[in-house]
Amino acid sequence: MEAFVSPAFTFPAALRLTHDLQYQAVHAARMRKNVGPLSIGSLPNQLPHWRLGLAVSRKCGNAVTRNLVKRRIRESFRLAQHDLPRLEDGTGLDIVVSPRAHHAMTLGEHQILLKEVAAQLIHAWNQRLLKRKDAAP
Repeated sequence: MEAFVSPAFTFPAALRLTHDLQYQAVHAARMRKNVGPLSIGSLPNQLPHWRLGLAVSRKCGNAVTRNLVKRRIRESFRLAQHDLPRLEDGTGLDIVVSPRAHHAMTLGEHQILLKEVAAQLIHAWNQRLLKRKDAAP
């Protein structure tokens, strides 16, 4: 009998966008979805997992508020990373989350929004990639 192996719920550097060029590539892809107070840009990353980047402006509040928002978004991503859908070829997305000023949300609310927008992004990218395949000779 095989033992059940639980997936690791860690957030190592491999799951983060760490360089300015990665953020620029996501913004250049021009695939952005808005859900609630979150605006999320995305780009397929040719990796079997998603990667997260945060861009929290001062409009969200003072440093304490911005750090709280970032912690909650990171934690919701960490907990949902294994449930996020993949593209048809099995790859994930690079996402940059840009929250707008909003009332304080719970961790659960952030997770719901993240999963909701993940499904929208996957659908939109599958549609865009399908159009590219059809247009190619």
